[in-house]
Formats: sequence, structure tokens, C-alpha cells
Amino acid sequence: MSRPRILVTCRRRPLPTGKILATHQTYRSRAEEYKMARMPSEPSYFMKPPSSLSGHLAPVVRPPGCRFLNHEGEVAVVIGRRCHRVSVEHALDYVGGYTVANDWGVHDFRQADRGSMLRVKGQDGFCPLGPVMVDPATWSRSRCGASAGSRTPSSSPRSRSRRWASSPR
Repeated sequence: MSRPRILVTCRRRPLPTGKILATHQTYRSRAEEYKMARMPSEPSYFMKPPSSLSGHLAPVVRPPGCRFLNHEGEVAVVIGRRCHRVSVEHALDYVGGYTVANDWGVHDFRQADRGSMLRVKGQDGFCPLGPVMVDPATWSRSRCGASAGSRTPSSSPRSRSRRWASSPR
């Protein structure tokens, strides 16, 4: 099997972005961690401002007075062209590439912001991407341990992906 083709290598801030959408509390382990009575039937979403994007190895600045700064590794799906009301069947036609995101958060604000996540996850530079983006034409479900038709969070790339960056409007 051939290696996936690399589209870009980024060490600085990526190209301008229209919006960043993220799913919130969609993993069973997260529901258990927060002692939720039941798994949500639908994922909840939050937005991160474009200023939260940065490149691989860019410094992340701890805000003054911050006590609880953490990060989570995420799979990022980069939308390659403008889309609106796209069907599930055609959604992957709009993917420009896959990369990794390091999702930083200041959890001092979690309770005060009541789920908006803007101050928690939206600080400047809190979403470094890269170092590479993989071409979706060379990406293989079998490389990620996913089987065709599988839709569980542990095996479906579509379900695992928690970060989408759209192209500018």
C-alpha cells in the first residue's frame, strides 16, 4: 500500500479560515468523566475563532492567572471548498485534507462560561494544526482500523473527527 500524499507542511499559522466548528462531549469516556446521566442523542457544537489557529510548534501562551491549562489531541478534517447543506453521502467530497489539531483549553473558565467554550478553547493560538495535511484521495479507512459501514466513535473517522476548519467565504 502506498503512503498517503502530503499536501502541506505548516510551521506557521495556516491559511485564512472562515470558521472552526468542534463537537463537544461526544465520547462515551467524556460522558463518564463528567458523570452525565446519559449520552447525548445528538452532539453539541461550539465555535472557535479563526485567531485560535496556529501552526505546528508555534508557542502556546498561558494566559495570566491561568491555573488549569490542558490540551487534547484531535483529528482535524479540513474542508477544502465552500459548502452548505451538503448531504451525508456527499460530505467527503468537500474534504480538503486531514491533519492533527492540538486542542488547548483554559479550564478555569469552564463553569463561568456555561458551555460556550469561547474563553476556554478560543484563546489566540489555542488550535495548532499539523505538521502535515494528508490528501483525502490517498487516505485509507483500513489504515485507521475502520471498516466500511462502521459508525461507532471508536472506529469511524467521521465520528472521531472533532475539528473542522472551513475555507474562507
